[in-house]
Parts: sequence; structure tokens; C-alpha cells
Amino acid sequence: MELNFRFLTVDDLPAIKNLSDSMDMRNDPKIGETAEGIINDPLCDLYGAFAEGKLVGIGGLRTLAEHYAWIENVRIHGKYQKLGVGTKIFNYGEELARKRNCTIVAYQTVTENKGSCRIGEKLGFKRSHEMTSFYIRQEKEFYIQRKEKPIQTEDMPNLEPIQTREALSLMRKIPNAPTEEICIGWAYRPLIASIFDNNPDMNFFILEDALALEVRERNLETREIQLVKAIIYGNEKNVLSLLHKIRGRNKNIEWIFCLVPETLVSTIEGTDFKYGRVWNGKKNIVVLFKKHL
Repeated sequence: MELNFRFLTVDDLPAIKNLSDSMDMRNDPKIGETAEGIINDPLCDLYGAFAEGKLVGIGGLRTLAEHYAWIENVRIHGKYQKLGVGTKIFNYGEELARKRNCTIVAYQTVTENKGSCRIGEKLGFKRSHEMTSFYIRQEKEFYIQRKEKPIQTEDMPNLEPIQTREALSLMRKIPNAPTEEICIGWAYRPLIASIFDNNPDMNFFILEDALALEVRERNLETREIQLVKAIIYGNEKNVLSLLHKIRGRNKNIEWIFCLVPETLVSTIEGTDFKYGRVWNGKKNIVVLFKKHL
């Protein structure tokens, strides 16, 4: 199939919505609802694949650092899947990265998205990191509705964020801690201090030999915190203590997600957290694919 590529604009929103509506549960978040924000994001270029003038696929290239590019928001029209469109969208993103003199290009998917994993392996991407997702809807002793009762700060566990550069330095002493990229929930980011310094909703915490990156996600309109993700590494005993403290720090937030490497999966299994699931009911394991250009 011959495809033509170009960057998308707000004039393409109706076609993007049509593509979004044609997809199954793997369209999460729905590109038809998020595309306008992505188009207006100066750090991401959203591009489209067209066949005979019809939008059949979408991809995005995000500049994370001077040398690091990230392929994201890959979506294929429901009628054009399994025809090689996805491979060409990844190829186009990789070529964009090369033209911008990037030395690394990466993307994330979930292990159950077999098609996405096959494309990466076919194009020379290597599996670099995997994190298993858990979640909890906080119990009443943790979750306090703002309208019912204000939070008493004196009841919060004593947990203070540390400077990003200090966290990056201390990671060398944390068991199984990341060395090049860190999960931020449903994606990864290179361990470059400036990426985290400029985001007040991303904070690092250390408890002896356990480390957590707390990521707070907000409603785009109200700016209220919708959920909290705790990405945790380290010693089993201190990991659980650190997770407990993060829950206490966010006791007014209903949904808490926890993502851990394979070495800590059994530790979280022994708590009241449940496995995150993807569209087919299987475990939500977020995997990073990376390629050196």
C-alpha cells in the first residue's frame, strides 16, 4: 500500500475523529479526544499516513531531549490494520528522528499488544525495560473526599521530595533501579534532570534503599488531581513502607496506581493492590522499546 505522510493540523480533526471511532479498545486514550492538544504541543509533531487521500494512520514524534526522540500516539484505522501501515508509521517517525540528529528513538507499548511488539522487533528496536501495573481504589481510612472533610496535614506521614539531581545520584545505590530511562506510568522518560525539574507533578522520594517517582495526573480543564502513579524500585521492606507513605501523602486521591519491575511484583501481590488489566483482561505490563540510530 502506497502511503503519503504529512504533519496534521486542526483542519484534520474531523478525519482524526473518524479514524478514532473506527478503532477498538486499543485506542486508549482516544486519539479523537486528545489530538487537538497534541497538535498544539510544541514538543510533539503529530503526523498522518494517507492512502488515496484518506487518513489511515497516525503517529507522533516527541522531542524529549536534544538526542532523544519518542514515537507515540500510533493509531491505525480499523479497516487498515494488519496491512503494514503501522510499520510505515514507525519508519516515518524514525526518519524524522534521524533528520533531527537524534541518536536514540524509543516508544512504549504493553506486552499484550503483540502487533506493536513485533513491529519494534522487526525494525531493530530492543526491549529495554518492563514495569507491571497495579492499582487500588483507596479505602475510607485513606481516601477522604474534599467536600466531606479537609485533610489534616499533621496526620500525613513525614515524606518530603528530594531534588532531582540528588535522586539521580542516589539511584546507583538502589537495587534494580533504572539507569537510562524511568517509567512515568504509561510511558518512559530519559533520566535527564531538566525533564523532571520543570514538572511540579513529578517528584522523587527516597526511603533508605527504596526510591519512588510520584506522578500526579490532573484534569485538563479543572486542574484537579485525578490519580497518582507511584513508580517504585528498591528493597522489598522499604518499598512497602514507601508506598504506604505515598498513599498517606495522597489520601484525598481516590485512585492510586503502582508500577514496579519484575523483582517487586510478588511484593505488591501481597498487598491490597490489584493487577492493572488491558483490553483482553491480561496484566498491564508496560514495555519500553529503544533503538540507537
